[in-house]
Amino acid sequence: MQVRETLSRELGDDLADSLVRAGRLRGNFSLDMQLAISDGLESLSSEKRRKVLALLDTLLPER
Repeated sequence: MQVRETLSRELGDDLADSLVRAGRLRGNFSLDMQLAISDGLESLSSEKRRKVLALLDTLLPER
């Protein structure tokens, strides 16, 4: 999976896995969302967040 691999390079395996699982839920609150946050999502710098969002924009197909 290209998205997971790219996120993993930027954020580490655990956070990438949690974010992919949470993304599959399409915003529904779950344990995976809590894990993504506890795995370090809140501690990312704003610069790192912007970089990851820009990466996702390039990786995900337009709908």
